[in-house]
Amino acid sequence: MNGNTARILLMVARLSWLLALGAGAAFWLGWGVPLHAHMGLGGLMVLSLLGVALLGLSRRTGLALALAAVAVLVPVLGMMQLMAPLFDSRVLTQVVHVALGFCAIGLGEVLAKRMKQGAAPLV
Repeated sequence: MNGNTARILLMVARLSWLLALGAGAAFWLGWGVPLHAHMGLGGLMVLSLLGVALLGLSRRTGLALALAAVAVLVPVLGMMQLMAPLFDSRVLTQVVHVALGFCAIGLGEVLAKRMKQGAAPLV
C-alpha cells in the first residue's frame, strides 16, 4: 500500500467534508447555495473515503468495511431528504445524515491512523 495515496485521499475527504458541511448548512439556512454544490462535495468525500477503505481492506478488514458501509449510507440518507413528502420525519433524517457524515470522516481518520501505525488489528 502506498502511504501517500491514503494521505492524499484522506486530505481530499477532509476538505470536501468541511466544504460539504458548510454548503449544506448554507443551503439549509436559505443562503442561496445550490444543493448540487453540497451534493457534489459530499460525493467527493464519499468517493475519497471509499478509496481509503479500499486501501485498508487487506490490513484492517472490519474497520474498512465499517467505513465503506457508513460512507455509502451518507448519500442514501441525503437522497431520502429529497423525498420529503414520503417521510414525516424529515428533520430526523437531516440530523442522522449529518451525524453519519461526522461518523464517516471519523472512521476514515481512525482507519488511516491504524494503517499508519501497523499495530495488530483490533477489528
